[in-house]
Amino acid sequence: MSEKHVYSFGKDHAGNDVTEVAGASVDEAKWIVGGKGANLAEMSKIGLPVPPGFSITCQTCVAYSTAGNVWPDGVPCLLYTSEAADGSVGGRLRSS
Repeated sequence: MSEKHVYSFGKDHAGNDVTEVAGASVDEAKWIVGGKGANLAEMSKIGLPVPPGFSITCQTCVAYSTAGNVWPDGVPCLLYTSEAADGSVGGRLRSS
C-alpha cells in the first residue's frame, strides 16, 4: 500500500464534507498534516465556514526537503488534482 501524501478538508461544490482526517483526534491529525492542517480539518468538522483545500502530510514535506526539493513520485499530480477538483483554489498553489 502506498503512502498517502495529500488530505482534503472543507466542503465540495455540492456541500458535502470532504475532510479526510476528520475521524482522527486533533492530536493524531497534527502528526499527519501538522497543526494548521489539523486545525482546518477540526474547524470544518464542527461546521465553521472553511474554504475547501488540502494539506500535504508532514512526512511528504520531509521527503521533499531531504530529496533536494524534489517531490516524491505522484505528488505533483495529486496537488494538481486536489486544487482543480472544484476550481476553488484558483489554479495556483500558495504557501502561508
